Amino acid sequence: MFSFPAVPASRGACPRRSRRSLPSALVATVAVVVLAACSSGSENDSPGVTLDGTGGSVTIEAHDPASYNANRIDAAVGDLTVKLVQTGSIVHDFQIDGIDGKAQVTGSEREATATFVGLEAGEYEYFCGTPGHRAMGMKGVLVVTE
Repeated sequence: MFSFPAVPASRGACPRRSRRSLPSALVATVAVVVLAACSSGSENDSPGVTLDGTGGSVTIEAHDPASYNANRIDAAVGDLTVKLVQTGSIVHDFQIDGIDGKAQVTGSEREATATFVGLEAGEYEYFCGTPGHRAMGMKGVLVVTE
């Protein structure tokens, strides 16, 4: 059997920490966790994914916590019908900046449709109007061409 020499308490292997360092370490740990949680939705989950709405309709998915399945939609001048499909449980919607109308889904309503009338050629930002979602990156660009 092995025996280890006794180590005096004053020369222990673990350095004694200041009582102030524990709260600082706790604050730092909480900050890292919060930032990691917030950043999970800060960018669209599908960068580079384009949906084709040139036929006058498109289906887009809303993902929790705050993202769409695409960050670009191509459409033709005129009317565009958007079907929004809920894949999670958080309330989301689909709006186009400067254009009337929206499609909104809730926990119980899994799909919603809205028709945006008379779109002219140009680029528009689409986004989720649920508080905080647009800022978290739940948005994209709608490109309308002739």
